[in-house]
Amino acid sequence: MKRLVAATAVLAAVAALVAGFSAVNALNPSPVHGLGRGRGGPWMGNATTTESVVEGVIVNADHGLIVVSSGGQELRLSAPRLWSVRGETKTWFRLFADDDVNIGDNVRLIVVTISHTSPRGATITIQVVKTITDLSTGVEASAVQRQPPAAPQT
Repeated sequence: MKRLVAATAVLAAVAALVAGFSAVNALNPSPVHGLGRGRGGPWMGNATTTESVVEGVIVNADHGLIVVSSGGQELRLSAPRLWSVRGETKTWFRLFADDDVNIGDNVRLIVVTISHTSPRGATITIQVVKTITDLSTGVEASAVQRQPPAAPQT
């Protein structure tokens, strides 16, 4: 009798899980474990991107981060890992190590601002540097988007 009750409880739990996953898939156009497949959820259309130009002095630079003083305030901006300078691809560290850009330089940055609003109303904003132009030397560095690996040839 105890085995029958335990088996019934397990079956009821599994049925509840299956019903829950079915309800989620029925309400949301993307599959539960889509891993990039499907149209995405209702939050996919709530992202905006804008470009702006910032001129200022580099105050600090660290792994993936640049701090620029502009108009009496400091801006903390995200910096990609790879950069293209004079046709050569360099890492963020090498950009400073090779003296292409230095702390204290007067620079012009093109910044991409990405804002995402969730269905519950929370907004996340990220600012990423797209290009850096050193105004004293004229050196221009552009962020490099790494290409995905090619599909295997059959």
